[in-house]
Amino acid sequence: MLLTKDKFKSVLSRGNDINIFISDRGGHKSSVAQEFFIDEAKHGSPFILIRSKKDEAITANWLSEYVRGLAAERGLKFWSEKVNPNIQAIYFSDKDENKYLYCYGLWLSLSEKYKSSYFNGFEKVKYILWEECVPNNPLVQDSRYIIKHNMDKIAALLSIGSTITRKNKAQYIFFGNDIA
Repeated sequence: MLLTKDKFKSVLSRGNDINIFISDRGGHKSSVAQEFFIDEAKHGSPFILIRSKKDEAITANWLSEYVRGLAAERGLKFWSEKVNPNIQAIYFSDKDENKYLYCYGLWLSLSEKYKSSYFNGFEKVKYILWEECVPNNPLVQDSRYIIKHNMDKIAALLSIGSTITRKNKAQYIFFGNDIA
């Protein structure tokens, strides 16, 4: 599946609570979402980027080469900052030096630390993106295995989401890669 910005917007416009996109590594999932979220941030809606483990960096380097090129053409400059010991943020500025909050970065492995820890700004979040939700292991990609062994991760994600979405409804987006 090659994801396009229009397809992505169309799926999200349906209002589903959970949106799952799984394709090979060349499916443009991350690039399409990254570009989409630039527009969302400019309208005051940052998103939540979830990585599975704390050792997975959440920085401006997360942006694909394609999106970095688009950003450079548009005069956008990205950077990241730690806004809390367990929350990373990615920002960008435009040619006019207007500053935008692009996303908050959180880690699934720290879900217990986020409980009852509302962070000012979460009320603007409309989307929670879990990048790399499907491990790159053929056995793990079987749906029965996922249900049996990975429901704790889904529960942790929903726990994070309930902390974030206390005052608003957010859609979950799951991105995963299949194995060719």
